[in-house]
Amino acid sequence: MPLGKLIKLAKLFYVSDPSNTIDEATEIVLTFALTNFPPQTLGGKRREDSVYWRVFDRGALGLILILRDYPSNVNSHWGPYDGAMKPIPALYVGKYDGMKVREVVQEENAQGTIILEGFKEPSIAHNIWGILPGNSEEMIMISSHHDSAFKGASEDGIGVAMVLAQLRAWAKIPKEERPRTLLFCLTAGHLYGGIGAETFARKYKDTLLKNVIVDLNLEHMCAKEVVEDPTTHDFKTTSNLSIGAVFISRNENLVAPVIKVCREYNIERTILIPDNFFATPPIGEAGHFTTQADLNVIHWIRSPYYLLTAEDTLDKINIEKLHSTAQCISDLIVSLMYIPR
Repeated sequence: MPLGKLIKLAKLFYVSDPSNTIDEATEIVLTFALTNFPPQTLGGKRREDSVYWRVFDRGALGLILILRDYPSNVNSHWGPYDGAMKPIPALYVGKYDGMKVREVVQEENAQGTIILEGFKEPSIAHNIWGILPGNSEEMIMISSHHDSAFKGASEDGIGVAMVLAQLRAWAKIPKEERPRTLLFCLTAGHLYGGIGAETFARKYKDTLLKNVIVDLNLEHMCAKEVVEDPTTHDFKTTSNLSIGAVFISRNENLVAPVIKVCREYNIERTILIPDNFFATPPIGEAGHFTTQADLNVIHWIRSPYYLLTAEDTLDKINIEKLHSTAQCISDLIVSLMYIPR
């Protein structure tokens, strides 16, 4: 995605980039968007444009999928995001290993063995939520998801940490000083078609969620930027945070407070954009709440390249930024306590 050119041409709410690290040449690889292996909707029909179903129809027993355009030689990608168990196994091969595979299969009488080990068993996942009462039944929802595909430091350990930090901070404030009620929600099954958020939204859209004026969703906060090391082809961290976005419902009462805290806290490398910027619901967990319960959202998210891989470890998180980021979110919630309904 040519982010720098988009910023120049598109109608954004704001760009928070105090160090001027984003310029017209800035690009970002959307590693979660596999154009030839798209996700199916939860419980929906198969996608005929998917490479998976094309080879299945031709009688393949399995798939070897080369991550050709992925930065680095990583092979532990989770995707696509959907809630469909499929009939034949598949595994990912890193970009550079994939080059070797392509060379080998061109040889006459080429043979090789690739072993995928795994298991499948039924499971139950739970949404976790609670209410901190205020002086009004009107609610501000603070959310993230709690599942991950691998170790999940940014996806979404930091999201969970941010939600719990707000719970701890706001629980110390006397009820009479909380103009609105706070709903804290950590959903399950984000990586299985968002089944937790979809279920929660459908179940409570006419009751609990009718009182929610905005969902403040927090994902992948303080994730470091990585680039591909040209020698080892591994991920190498830089001094920057990964590029992020805040998807905001098109309401000036929501946009203005986010701009305010981004300026006050010098939030790095973040673009503030309308919730339908990509002509779809916001990318991430908040999208389920907009489609299923028609909630207004402030959806704060970063997109590091290791997000959906086994490389998503704690060393990729800028721990020093956590406290100020949590303070920034707290100040945003203060503003949301007083915005017009």
